[in-house]
Formats: sequence, structure tokens, C-alpha cells
Amino acid sequence: MSLRINTNLTETQPASPNRPSTDLHPAKGEQSARHEAFIQTLPVELLLNILGLLHIEWRTTANSSIPDEDKSLSPISPRILASVCSRWRDIIHSVPTFWTCVPIIVDRRQTPLSVIRFYFEASRTLPLNVTMTRRSSSFMEEDSQEKSRVGAVMDLLRPHMSRCESLHIDVIRRSSLPKIRCEDFAIAKELKLKCREDDEMDRPPPNAATRCEFQPSTLEVLHMTFRDFKDACERGVDWFRGVTELSLAHYAPLTREYPRGILTLYRLLGILQTSTPCLRSLALVDMHMPIDIDGYRVQAFHFPSLKRVTLENARGDLIEHLPRALSIPIPVLKLVRCVVDFVHIDPLNARLVLEEIGGEEYLAAFLDNWKGQTIFFQNCPTFHDEFLGWMAQPFVSEAVCHFSCPNLERLGVMKSPNFSVDCLKRVITARREAVIKWHGDVDTKLQFDGNIKRPTSIRKLQYIGNDAPPLSAGDEQWFRDNVEEFGWGTNQVDIDDF
Repeated sequence: MSLRINTNLTETQPASPNRPSTDLHPAKGEQSARHEAFIQTLPVELLLNILGLLHIEWRTTANSSIPDEDKSLSPISPRILASVCSRWRDIIHSVPTFWTCVPIIVDRRQTPLSVIRFYFEASRTLPLNVTMTRRSSSFMEEDSQEKSRVGAVMDLLRPHMSRCESLHIDVIRRSSLPKIRCEDFAIAKELKLKCREDDEMDRPPPNAATRCEFQPSTLEVLHMTFRDFKDACERGVDWFRGVTELSLAHYAPLTREYPRGILTLYRLLGILQTSTPCLRSLALVDMHMPIDIDGYRVQAFHFPSLKRVTLENARGDLIEHLPRALSIPIPVLKLVRCVVDFVHIDPLNARLVLEEIGGEEYLAAFLDNWKGQTIFFQNCPTFHDEFLGWMAQPFVSEAVCHFSCPNLERLGVMKSPNFSVDCLKRVITARREAVIKWHGDVDTKLQFDGNIKRPTSIRKLQYIGNDAPPLSAGDEQWFRDNVEEFGWGTNQVDIDDF
């Protein structure tokens, strides 16, 4: 639902020439007075309901991890709505709930400290959700003052840390991330300490306290650098057991760690298996670790609740070996900015998400033996006509009709418009015709009969977003006739529900 509000409600609004007034001879002064009287006499309960709806919509975007602008200056933010008139200001200032979501910018055009202080005071004793980040365009800047700005905000926040349900910090350097103390962070459900580069990687491990010294049993979501995670583990900190979503970032072996201190994939999985038994989602970002060193015993690690694995900027050996090291297939595997040339993917992943896979990557070989049913392309230059031509070309012999992605039934595309509708139609047609030839109708599921492989048709197709290639009325009808579930330019969907 999208709501709009006119912040000039007390100004004179001339009557529209296309809509006659109910008064025979309205006067401008009288009309202005009626407008002002209306806004001033609107019942408080009704006004609160309207402001509450606006606040719900604002909160959905206010804690965006990488905003384009300061979300506290959004037209429907409490900070701006409170400036409409004195009555609105008094009402909004009197409702602590409106001030519990605190978006803070810490780049060169930072959120004023006076504004941050007011959010903390106006929220009174209610739980807080705090996001501290930079504008998306500022992450490539050289910013020597980032750490001091984050420190100034933390000085204001620390007296209120016990009220924090979530704290998200996303900055350039690891050295800018603050230290979190146990007594200050008691009811936390989410902690995200993210950085784009680990500028402390070559420094010796600190003898002082680790960056995170607390044991909140309520913590469910944790994003942090691997160095901080490793420090906590070495100090025996046991506060991961309730974590269901874990993201670890930035690791490369250092010379001083060889041979016994180096992290390998299997050592990491062994740590996680012990410390995060409730893990549902695991993300590894810029984790450039070897698979196995010094004869570490290879085994199948068991994460009974694991639903999703995300690998970002990962090497091919990690993409290949991580799924094989787990005792059960990964329901959703997401690859972001990964090199997939000559990589043999685990064929049993049911859902595969490919995001920002470069146009130079050769997906044909990568997906040839993948046997999952759902694939989702997001912002992928590799989703083009040449790729679709390969998807439409079967290998046929006496006993085999084999397409790459042989089990594919659901295809989702988002922010990847570099293809033609005709090529996409050829993919649908080729697979439907193969199914009809081998099965007699398109409703028959894929079966394996010894070495005989039979194809499946694409049953669900969606292009999400408003940048889809143009679709004629005839093409739209064709897709609706040939695909069970079809959407073009639809709203964002969760891959887990796709």
C-alpha cells in the first residue's frame, strides 16, 4: 500500500475548475478557513490512525542497510510529519512508538547528533531498532573521519543500548566498528556489524577485549567479520547457540597463521556445527579459505535446520565443496558475484539463486548437470539470448532426451532485461514439445528410468520489476496459454516462496 500526504494542509486550496463547488458563491477566505478548521478539528483518534499507517510504511524502508538518502528526511518520516503544524508536532512527539526506529547516516553528510539524541529521548523506554550506515554512493570514498563519527553516535547510544532489539552498522572499514559490551545489550535479537574491508587483517590479534563481549540468549541474527567471530570463539564466548541467521565476512590466510592456525572450510563447519545448532541461514562473504589442510578429517556436517546458504565473492572450490560437506542438500543456494567457470555445482540443490554473475561467465557448463527445480536470476548480465538458446537445445538420442537443468520447472528473473521475448518463448516451446513427445502430456513429472532421462516443462515463469522487456498482448496471452503460473512486471517475491 502506498500512502501520500500533503504537508501544506493549512494553505488555501483553490477549487478545481472541473469539479463545481457545493457553495453557490464561495469566498477564498471562507474556503481557507474551512480547510484550516478541518485539519484542526480532525479527531485525535482518526489523526493517530492516519499517522500510524504512514509510520508503518516508513518503517519498512527506514532501516534499509544501504539507503540512497537519509531516511529520517523521508516525507512520511516522523521528523518531517512533526513539522507540518504545531498540532501534529505535539501529537507525534507524545507517541514514543513513532521514534523507536532510528536511521542514522555516518558518512560526510551525517545525521545531526541533536536529531539522534531526540529520537532516543522521545522513544522513552520502548525497545529500539537502530541502523547506522552510509549512503550507497559513499562507500567508495576515502573517509578518515568515519571512525570518529561512529564513535560520537555510540556515545549517544550507549545509555540506551539495553533497549536495543536490533543494531545494524554498515561502514567501510572494520576499524570503525564499535565494541559491544555484554551489560549493554540484553534484549538484542539482531546484531549486524558489517564492513567493506578488513583494514585490521594484518595486525596482530588484540590482547584487549574482543569487539563483542556479551552472551544474550535472545540473539537470533548475527552478521560480523570472521575475525570478530574467531576472537569470540577463542575466548569461549557461548552466545551463538540461539542464532538462526549468521553471516561471516572477510577472511584470507595470513603467513603467521600457517600451518596450525589457518582456517579451512572443514574447520569452520566444525565450529559452526558445535556453536550454532539452530542455524537456518548461513552467508559467507569474501571468505577465501582453503578446503582442507594438514589432513583434517573430512566428514558430513549436520545442520538439521539449515534452509539457505549464500556465498558472495566465493571461489569455485568453495562452491563445489561446501554442499558436499553437508549431510543433507541445501534447500536454497545463493551465489553472489562468484566466478562459476569450470565449477561443478551440487546437482541436488532444489533452489538456485544467481545474483550479479558477470556476463563473461559461462553458465552452460555450470548448470549442465544441476537437477534442481527452481532457478532465480537477479541482476545477471549472463541471462541473455545466447544462454536461452542453450536452454532450449536438447541432447536427443535413442534412450535420452536431456536438457541442461533437466528438472527445471520454475524460472524467476529480476533486473536482468538483456534478452528477447522470442528466445524465452523458444525455451518454453522446446521443453513442452519434448515433454509431449516423451510423456504424451505436460502434466507428467520427470522420471528416471535407469539411465533414461526425460524432460520437464517450465510451469512457473515470473519477471519481477518494471524493467522487463516489452511484452505485446499476443505474447502475454501466449505465455498464459503455455505456462501454468505467469507474471510479468510483478512485485518482489521471496525466493523461499517462489
